[in-house]
Amino acid sequence: LSSFDTHQRAAIAWVYRAPGKNRWLRNLESSAILAAQTGQPFTPILQQDNSNTGNTGGSVGSDRPNLLRNPALDRRSPDRWFDTAAFAVAPAFTFGNAGRNIVRGPGFFSVDVSLSREFRVTERTRLTLLGQAFNLANRANFNLPERYADDPANFGRIYSAKPPRQIQVAL
Repeated sequence: LSSFDTHQRAAIAWVYRAPGKNRWLRNLESSAILAAQTGQPFTPILQQDNSNTGNTGGSVGSDRPNLLRNPALDRRSPDRWFDTAAFAVAPAFTFGNAGRNIVRGPGFFSVDVSLSREFRVTERTRLTLLGQAFNLANRANFNLPERYADDPANFGRIYSAKPPRQIQVAL
């Protein structure tokens, strides 16, 4: 799998402008974007050059651990996103057998909405009031878990997330 592989993704956007001459709905517009997707794959790696070949990350790559069994868990949480015991550091001066991008990270779901109304101040001047909310449901969209198998205290744990609900008003 490539690092940007997403099995399923849905993105829906809409804009609605209230019709008619109604005093309260005139020049009122609402819009929204809903985005949902499955998690991206990632590769568990080692921080150290276990194979003694210069694999220290970056453009030269990183060594990988050995895969002992399927790392998928039925119940995932930020404290334990996958079965970390399914990986072991390979013996010194050898390469691990874990494949590339074999673990899936957390999915993503967000609803962003906006509501705006335009007011005519003079014949040539208009004023717009705009309210926006991002991640309206305030869902925790976690980032990828720590992927260093030779750091057992942090391996498989998630320490960060994308922004929570944000609301802004503009005039």
